[in-house]
Amino acid sequence: MTILHPSFEIVSDSGRINPAFLQAPEIITVERDIYSGADTFELIYAPDADLQFQTDEIISISLGYNDENQEIIKGMITEITSDLSFLKIRGYNEQIFLVNMHLAQTYERQNAGDIVSDICDIAQVRTDRIDNGIDLFFYYLAQDKNCFEHIHDLARKNGYVTYMNEEGKLNFCEPGAGNDHSITYGVDLLQIIAISQKQVYSGVRVFGESPASSQGDDTMSWLTSKEDEIKAEKGDMSGEVLVISDKSLRIQEATAKRAEAKLKRIRKASLYGRLLIIGKQDMFPGDHFHVEDCSNIDKGKKLFINRIVHIFSKKEGFLSYIDFREA
Repeated sequence: MTILHPSFEIVSDSGRINPAFLQAPEIITVERDIYSGADTFELIYAPDADLQFQTDEIISISLGYNDENQEIIKGMITEITSDLSFLKIRGYNEQIFLVNMHLAQTYERQNAGDIVSDICDIAQVRTDRIDNGIDLFFYYLAQDKNCFEHIHDLARKNGYVTYMNEEGKLNFCEPGAGNDHSITYGVDLLQIIAISQKQVYSGVRVFGESPASSQGDDTMSWLTSKEDEIKAEKGDMSGEVLVISDKSLRIQEATAKRAEAKLKRIRKASLYGRLLIIGKQDMFPGDHFHVEDCSNIDKGKKLFINRIVHIFSKKEGFLSYIDFREA
């Protein structure tokens, strides 16, 4: 039987920081979340640690076992706190550039993926898979939202997810592009909470900016009283219907795709939860997994990782908390 010893490595752009275990942080926390903003890291050291950190310094944090580590996050130090009891280092990955950037920008005849790619180019954020998504005849980025929020708005319109993968590159695509994993009760699964809830809405009705779409996307006659020409309906309209008004949708095809994407998301929202596992350095938001030998969840059920928090400590070793929903 192989004994696994949790291990870590922290490397700065000026060289390796942790040459000895005595200089190891008391706790390493890495939080990666699809929805809440830039992914974060936090290092807590003893107050007498003989280490030199600087704000704006780029560091890479890797976790694993028996010195076979994988990079969990790479980002910039933004905050250093020290007192008589600890030294705390906090920072963010490249998504912080999107969070901090506000644009006033107009796009004409672009698809959603084109807009996301342009935003990332301006913010100097690397990208991996950027799907096209719906065509948008006219789209405006207002400065009252940051670019991270604008990208998530575009993701919702398409039924997409957006996240940083293991290489630190932004993805904008349908759920399912990430890696697949297996978790087994009694092997690496320690705790699980699974919640099943009743589906409230049976159908979705979406209204765009105007029914001019019935005349094609070349028309500019946006104002009309014929409301029915611009609506798209998906699902069972005899039950409770979710109504969405989206002024960025100016052609019928885009409105229909928005309704279809929202209905699909509603149908996948009935199962969600959280689990605690023995640390897995190769799991990231956007990945899928299934659970083996656990009565709480069907064996074949495919689950999607919304959020994962990796915690490494001298006392408890390496653990991962995962927030999930049905894929």
